Amino acid sequence: MLDPTEIQQLLRDGITAIKNGERAHGRDLLLKVVQANERLEPAWLWLSAAMDDPHDQLVALENALTLNPHNGAAAERAGKLREQLGLTPPPPIQPPALMPLPAPTAESPEPKSIPAEPLPEDVTYPCVYCGQPTRESDTRCRHCHRGLLVMGKWQGQGFQYVILILSGLYAQLALVQVVGAVISLSLSYGFDPLIPRILSQLPLVPTVLGDFVIRSQAEAINVTLAAIIRVVVTLVILLMFYTDMNTAYAAAVWILLADMGWGWLAVTQLHWMSLSTAQLNAGLGALMIGVCLLAALNQRGARRREFVEIDRTLTNALALYVRGRELAGQGKWAAAAVHWDKAAALKPSEAAYAKDLALALVRLGRYDRALEALQRGYDHHPGDTEFTSLMETVKRERHQ
Repeated sequence: MLDPTEIQQLLRDGITAIKNGERAHGRDLLLKVVQANERLEPAWLWLSAAMDDPHDQLVALENALTLNPHNGAAAERAGKLREQLGLTPPPPIQPPALMPLPAPTAESPEPKSIPAEPLPEDVTYPCVYCGQPTRESDTRCRHCHRGLLVMGKWQGQGFQYVILILSGLYAQLALVQVVGAVISLSLSYGFDPLIPRILSQLPLVPTVLGDFVIRSQAEAINVTLAAIIRVVVTLVILLMFYTDMNTAYAAAVWILLADMGWGWLAVTQLHWMSLSTAQLNAGLGALMIGVCLLAALNQRGARRREFVEIDRTLTNALALYVRGRELAGQGKWAAAAVHWDKAAALKPSEAAYAKDLALALVRLGRYDRALEALQRGYDHHPGDTEFTSLMETVKRERHQ
């Protein structure tokens, strides 16, 4: 026997197959759905589109109209099929019999009217937050306006390797500048200037060291501290990428922009750094920023739509309940509800599972199902007065 989550997955797969032109495969999947649950209007509607025989199409549409007589599009298609087949219009379809509600009293006002069922392509993709219908292609819920995309599996190791190499070069450059600052500091205390004269003859050393050697003692100390801070900042960037932080690329961009701003200030205002040194730092920093931006765009493309479905890696009631608590903490009440529903089904004697499930269903506006969950919990714990109190609360909210 299929559980509700498996039925919904079959329904989604069947609709997708029909949309992709695989009508036979989609028809087989939808037939399994209606065999498991014949009260799913979207399954009958899409099944009518997958049938080859007009008589079968009409039967599927009439079954859908039995469940929802207010579906004007389905009624119009059914009327055209009857004309095509030369059939007389049937009598008006009566909605399925429902349990009668008690007559409203002063304490129990008339309940709100129930809106017509949403479109079939909407109803199969509930929002993980509010449980309202969305389309499969929606990236944001049209009801609660929350984003429906989450980070999927991203293959960004190539970007990470490149940025680690560039960060290593950036760190080495900062270390060389520290050495230059230390030499400048030693000169300010009267050491023989022979060492900087020798170093100045080596390749790239004048560019990296700039004109540190002519600084005063106070400026030499400032330059030393600034260079050490650059080394620390570079090591922070390396550590973020080594631990594979999700925000490492964005954080690195801001750090590098701040460092480039510092370089401009050090050249134009403080005169602590030569122009050639600042240009070298800015060039390497700009290259790293470009790689980070490309990685961020690539990472953004790896996002996927999040659906209301059970985490199939969880097999026991407690794990499902804990996962539901995590989802509820994120405001994903529809996703939490399916986990708590499964947990309550596996262990119906656990009162907390039934109570939390009912609270989630109330948040989603599913009052009847919330009452059913509370009633099942009360049957196992007849002495727990919280169940009766919650049921009264749900009944009041349902009629407001």
